[in-house]
Amino acid sequence: MIETKKLTTTYDEIMLKGKCLTQMMLDVKLLEARAFSLPAISQANEHEYPDKINVDKLTGFEALSLNNRKLFEFNAPDNHSFKAVNRSPGVNCLVLSDKNTIELKLLVDEINRLKDKFKKQSAALGSHNVRFNIIHDLFPRLVVMMVYRKIKIIENPELLSFTWANKKSIEKRSKHDLLSILEKNKVNPPVNTLMSPQEWRFMIEKEIDALTRITGDRNLKVIRPMKVQPIINIDNKGQACPQPLIVLCSDMAPRIKDLQAYDKSEQKPRGRKSPQMQLVIPRLHLYAQIT
Repeated sequence: MIETKKLTTTYDEIMLKGKCLTQMMLDVKLLEARAFSLPAISQANEHEYPDKINVDKLTGFEALSLNNRKLFEFNAPDNHSFKAVNRSPGVNCLVLSDKNTIELKLLVDEINRLKDKFKKQSAALGSHNVRFNIIHDLFPRLVVMMVYRKIKIIENPELLSFTWANKKSIEKRSKHDLLSILEKNKVNPPVNTLMSPQEWRFMIEKEIDALTRITGDRNLKVIRPMKVQPIINIDNKGQACPQPLIVLCSDMAPRIKDLQAYDKSEQKPRGRKSPQMQLVIPRLHLYAQIT
């Protein structure tokens, strides 16, 4: 099949260019490196929301070696779910000559271009289920989202601060639209439900009644929890950090604040105080604002 041949060729090119990049980072001057290892996510725990996450830290050359490996480690280990994306926050702070800087940037651009190419070739294989089967026949235990991740280069930051993001997905919904959806759900039970049609209908009718009791124009929101993940603040500007960053420095390494173990009970709310919300339909994570 021509499409699968193209995919394997692109993957091999990514890995080949990756060897060139990791060798280049080994050959230049290392100012500082940090690597933070998080616990493996087993298949049994892939849908859980942990209250605590331990962090192991490496520094110096050991961290550089681990970071280089993690940039191109796309397969889930035996003890890790291949559906859950593995996160490997870290940073390599390097000093390069002008010539090497240009070479490294061009190499990273080429790797990122190949990653885009791999993503487009994957999408061309067909539907989600078709893609999943073909890709995992070609690359057993491959976590595809880890191949898609772009490598990022940061130049001369002053402060790198690793921390945790514990956000929620919030979607504002109208009462009219929700009632319409529930009415349709009432006569169309999902095929994977363990309920009988009568039990399903009774549950939906209770949800319709609960929503109907909401008076006035109270704000309705679907609020879903999201899994906590490590982020990095670069000179106080936050961004996701699922894999090691490459930091190019002139002569001094930036100040680095290490990623600490996560404990949900110690997290403090940030930003503006959220309005009080009342849970209306647990199945839909639907809340109404308390006036």
